[in-house]
Amino acid sequence: MNTTSPAATRIEYLESNHFDGKTEHAPKIKPWQLRVAQFLFSTFGSVSPQYMARLAYKIFATPRHRAKHRQPDDLIRAAKVIDLPFDGHIVKLYEWEKEPDAPIILLAHGWESRGTALRMFVKPLLNKGFKVVAFDALAHGDSDGSTNNLLTNARTIAAIHAHYGNIYGAIGHSFGCSSLVYAQQFVNNAIDFQRLVFLAVPHRTKRIMDGFLAYMNAPNAVKKAFFHYIESLTKQPIETSDTALAYPSVKVGQLLLIHDQDDDVTSIDAAERVVEHWDNALLLVTKGYGHFRIAKNPDVIRRIVDFLEMTKNEDF
Repeated sequence: MNTTSPAATRIEYLESNHFDGKTEHAPKIKPWQLRVAQFLFSTFGSVSPQYMARLAYKIFATPRHRAKHRQPDDLIRAAKVIDLPFDGHIVKLYEWEKEPDAPIILLAHGWESRGTALRMFVKPLLNKGFKVVAFDALAHGDSDGSTNNLLTNARTIAAIHAHYGNIYGAIGHSFGCSSLVYAQQFVNNAIDFQRLVFLAVPHRTKRIMDGFLAYMNAPNAVKKAFFHYIESLTKQPIETSDTALAYPSVKVGQLLLIHDQDDDVTSIDAAERVVEHWDNALLLVTKGYGHFRIAKNPDVIRRIVDFLEMTKNEDF
């Protein structure tokens, strides 16, 4: 009897001879900072759970740093920079185009990154006849703000979609992946991506937050207050924020996931879970490139660009 699941037939393994010789370590909170945070939550969490839940959210929603470029390169200098007003803030957009009316590919970066960090896709996409748009999420890069969250970033994406009127496809990295889907599912269900690419898709939000609260040594009273506060902001049960379960309520022609076996930020089972639930998805597995360097592999870039070039009615 054949016990192979349908999802297993949509998982491939990348054959690549590209090796950059680098190792990758995910940025983590400094040990002394973690000890202080854990002491505060374990000591005051049961006494003042509401206050500590708000503090936990503030920590969770505040990037620890803004990604910067040591110096701009030719691609950064070539971008047309646009100030997009959004919720009393300015979001920085970056455009690259050869033809103004070309179909748009949106680049959605990850947490503590910036839009131009994904510029390795710009030249090959321009050569395939696309227009490329990137943005700095609020509290990232050169955009305004000091905090961000999934709903805010999804609303930002919806505002960008409204600004351009139509976006053919998108490439998301990590936090950018879940933001793209959340924008479609809960902000503007009319958003339609013919092609969607996920690099290092994160786990469902509840699992991420559970891990964060455990890391902070937050007692149960704080956890309960924390989730109640999050749900008061999003007006959605936390369990609904789950990329894997968004299909088929979102309008996506085809989805390509790329995930590395050595990703120490988001384990590959997050991508495997998505491909199990999305019957229009393909998972391409890499090894040795981690969470961040995966986007710089030329074979990964080539595969993504080829996928985006496909017409809507083609199969994988």
